[in-house]
Amino acid sequence: MSGFDFGLRERPDEIDPEMRLKLESRNSVDLSEAGMSYLADNFQAPLRFDPELLLSLNAITVREIQPDAGMFRRELILVGDHVPPKAADVPTLIDEMLDHANGQIEDFYTAAFILWRVCWIHPFSDGNGRVARMLSYISLSILLREVIDLGGFFSQIMQREDEYYAALADADKRWAASDQYYQDPNVVRDMEQLLLDIYAVLQQHPSD
Repeated sequence: MSGFDFGLRERPDEIDPEMRLKLESRNSVDLSEAGMSYLADNFQAPLRFDPELLLSLNAITVREIQPDAGMFRRELILVGDHVPPKAADVPTLIDEMLDHANGQIEDFYTAAFILWRVCWIHPFSDGNGRVARMLSYISLSILLREVIDLGGFFSQIMQREDEYYAALADADKRWAASDQYYQDPNVVRDMEQLLLDIYAVLQQHPSD
């Protein structure tokens, strides 16, 4: 499984738990503001993510929590039963992911692919899930040409944690078994369906 990060520790640190919660709460607000600002500036443009965007979002997400905030990880880490790629391969894998995602017009597929792939690569020591969800949200809003309810989007994913885990695990297995890789849209089939379901709920019940 690629991992599921809602601010839980991915490795031990020396920050007081209460202080960590306060920092995460502050950073969460700042991340939302940064995401909405990026969306406002790029809403009418084609999807064009770059590595600097990922780094900047991570810098906000784990500011004052991790010493390597805003940097790709420099060591191998474990995420449940998923072993992410070697740290040395992260920049290349991020470039490949963005090359595939940028310019796409398939809205839910692209958002699902980004959400899964960032979690699979796990480019940071902490905050991967939060960055992945923000990128997925931004990409879906840009491709739909619709500003989706950000709070509702995140909340729905949290409420569907089991489905989210299952979709990540399914994509991992399909990627490992596929001989088409980036050309195989079925890799993120379950994640795409999850996002479609979440979008349907938000259309009926905004802010749920």
